[in-house]
Amino acid sequence: MEDYEKALPLYQRALKIVEKKFGQNHPNTVIIKENYDWLLSKINEENKEK
Repeated sequence: MEDYEKALPLYQRALKIVEKKFGQNHPNTVIIKENYDWLLSKINEENKEK
């Protein structure tokens, strides 16, 4: 869980950067959004297990 939580602010920062540089619909932005959503789902899964 710690690794997922450490990754969360990095994904948030990356998402802000690519949205600003490429826009919301650019393929790079979409990939980071998908990875960010996956990360959030993993964190939620682990929180439910507690």
